[in-house]
Amino acid sequence: MAASLSGIPSIALSFGLMEGHKPPAQALVDGAMKASCEVVKQLWELDWGAGKERVDVFSVNVPVSSSLARSSEGS
Repeated sequence: MAASLSGIPSIALSFGLMEGHKPPAQALVDGAMKASCEVVKQLWELDWGAGKERVDVFSVNVPVSSSLARSSEGS
């Protein structure tokens, strides 16, 4: 976020634990990481725009959930 205040296009990434405060299983973490990398890659390749249409920061919230773990097993 600080980079965006300096005029540098930025991507802010955060993870949401969907099963309370206990540490997530490694498969859940792996799924969330894989999904995060795919989203960041796609956002980075987008046109960040110009003038009033320029994007300063993309904010991405990734759930650490079993649905992401299942999707990463299939690839």
